[in-house]
Amino acid sequence: MARARSRRSAPRRGPRLGAATFRRHLLDKAARVAPGDLTDLLARADTIRARLATEAEAHPAFAERGRLALALLADHAAGRCPQVPYQTVSLLAAALFYYLDPVDAVPDCIPRRGTGDDALVLELAWRLGNDGVGRWLAATGRG
Repeated sequence: MARARSRRSAPRRGPRLGAATFRRHLLDKAARVAPGDLTDLLARADTIRARLATEAEAHPAFAERGRLALALLADHAAGRCPQVPYQTVSLLAAALFYYLDPVDAVPDCIPRRGTGDDALVLELAWRLGNDGVGRWLAATGRG
């Protein structure tokens, strides 16, 4: 009599984190960004710039977009670019707040992989706020 093989079940995984999940998270957080939050974020600009400098090799497009997002937010806060919709500002701010959180969907301590989700969130913010980003790039001569 042949013995029945026991089937091992595949290891359980958490919920699948796709672009749609990150998009919902980003939109939810962006809807809650207030002007005071932007002030708090810009107070941490040096920290953000220093972290972005370490991303240049592994994620060059992410590092560049992060620097541009920070510059856009600073221009908005200083009143230098009033034609940028607040939705764009709040999306980019929410993405940078996500980047500052070391324990997010993929912990930042994982070498070369830990900030992949941060790059995705910033890319989503960039795309969703594309009209405002485009206005700012044109107004500042960067586009």
